[in-house]
Amino acid sequence: MRGMSTAPLHRNPAWFGAAMATSALSVAFLQQSDYIGGATFVAIADGLLVLATVLAIGLTPLYLIRARNREALTAELADPTQGAMLATFPAGILVYAAAWGTVGAGWLDADLALTVSAVLLVIGAGLGIGLSVVWASLQSGEQLDLVDVNGGWLIPVVMNLIAPLSIAPLIVAYPDQATWLLMIGLAFYGIGILLFIPMFALLVARLALRPPVPNTMQPTLWIPLAPAGLMGLSLLRLMQAGAIVAWRSAAAVLRALRPA
Repeated sequence: MRGMSTAPLHRNPAWFGAAMATSALSVAFLQQSDYIGGATFVAIADGLLVLATVLAIGLTPLYLIRARNREALTAELADPTQGAMLATFPAGILVYAAAWGTVGAGWLDADLALTVSAVLLVIGAGLGIGLSVVWASLQSGEQLDLVDVNGGWLIPVVMNLIAPLSIAPLIVAYPDQATWLLMIGLAFYGIGILLFIPMFALLVARLALRPPVPNTMQPTLWIPLAPAGLMGLSLLRLMQAGAIVAWRSAAAVLRALRPA
């Protein structure tokens, strides 16, 4: 991590990935508890959500204080090597929102957990869109070479594909709002797909046509696995949520038509 950034280690832009990964593990353990592990996996999921909360609270100030010096923040975003890593902050918030909408709803009041999830979703999506636009404009304004491309450039893409995971629980919980929530979820999904294709093509071209990625940046080559998996998972969760709402609506209509 020291080699990836010219800033002190504690200011490395990728730190919020710790909260993002811990939240994702929490959701994964909860989902697997239906098949293996049972109550043990549920307990692990709850513990990981608590750990993710601690990490999020502790790491958030490291990103917020960057806003004090806009020139330094702009320079950091413009850096093709590490600028995209700042997107781990809004991306981590979105994964954390998804964890609250699933894991948090299981051991806390469901309405409260979904409210926290919705607030985090709005914050994460807003920050993500703003940061992505600024980052893209700064990168496009520079004379860059393919050698500057790395796996971290896919993190802004991942943010769009994470949003549907946070929206899906809200669709199920609030069926009256399901239509527009589903449309927003599909919009994020579509944007993520459209951005993933050219970004991934750039990464493949960089690997094929330029020297090997430096050792300090080689871990970023694992990042494409995230959008690749989310392309299927996010769509599946949206369709499942829509199907649940549709079946409940159909059942309500049948009950209303049934003779007394």
